[in-house]
Amino acid sequence: MVTDSREAEYEPLCGVKHALYSRFSGNYSSESEPVHILFIALLAGSADAYETDQLTERYLPLEDILEAANAHSDKLLTEAAAATNEAAGCTGNRDEILPILAEEIHNVTGKEASVPERGELRGKGYTMYSVWMESGDNVDRRAFMDPRNDIYSDLNFMQSIILSVAGTNSTFNLNGVLVGSDKPDHFWDLGYWYLRKSKWGEYPLKGIRHGTATEYGIYGLFTSKTFSYADLKANYDGYIWFDRLLTEDSELQFDDKGCVARVGNFDWAEWVNWEWDETMNPNTHTKLVENGIQKHLRANKESYCKSFEELGGADFDAHIQRTVQQHPFYADGAPTKRWDPYRLAELCSAG
Repeated sequence: MVTDSREAEYEPLCGVKHALYSRFSGNYSSESEPVHILFIALLAGSADAYETDQLTERYLPLEDILEAANAHSDKLLTEAAAATNEAAGCTGNRDEILPILAEEIHNVTGKEASVPERGELRGKGYTMYSVWMESGDNVDRRAFMDPRNDIYSDLNFMQSIILSVAGTNSTFNLNGVLVGSDKPDHFWDLGYWYLRKSKWGEYPLKGIRHGTATEYGIYGLFTSKTFSYADLKANYDGYIWFDRLLTEDSELQFDDKGCVARVGNFDWAEWVNWEWDETMNPNTHTKLVENGIQKHLRANKESYCKSFEELGGADFDAHIQRTVQQHPFYADGAPTKRWDPYRLAELCSAG
């Protein structure tokens, strides 16, 4: 049986959901939260709780990494197929092989790893795939390093330990969509865990609710004081990809000998979408974090208004107003109230 110490890690967090949600009311102050709890959260999964920034310097182009990212994915999936055949043989039995193949894919993509180039603290907690994104040669990225200028860079220790100390991960152009390196992390890592929590695809809602609990917990509110809808969309899309394994819709199928073989090329273009972009599909933050973001935007008004123009100005504002009125299916159990954390139209129309 496939086992992992994290399998039951998130279940107790569901019980604190309503207490964490009260932080959105504006009555919550992180000063009332024991600092040692936050240190535990920081050590438990620093980069897993990182946020990302697709707003800062959006007007500066990034080279599309789609071709390189697809090639790297194919390499890892070929390795996972070979490891599966070695471990389980060539049975051609999907029920038997699916859990083994899914775990082998997770082993080469979603296992925790570090990025030394980002420093002792900021480099911890990444996955095998995002390590390649953060450190690979000829991979264009907006790294937000030394000095930081991301939207969270003015937050202090008491507003958010994770965001003030560890900061954000890098931003990339993946098939024309700006995403953080955390989004492929969520696709491979949490997509796998959705599959397991759903009892291998039998109960999809259990996977979705598991993901929502992680955003209330150590991947979101409990650590970075942020609830990310973009993370949940990447989780769900990863789940759909995992659920298709060893079917005619998958790049990995059984060959005529019953062995797992890669019969097609992985293509991020089929999966990445605007809902993975945390500017287009905005987060919900605690009031303390949102206040810090607003302070940073005001202090750097010229740059962010240039990003606002790049996004389409009034058209972008209309998009955001529509988006925050929606309650997406992939965020079952998420906060029922959303709002625009940036308020760029207001900022850029002020004298």
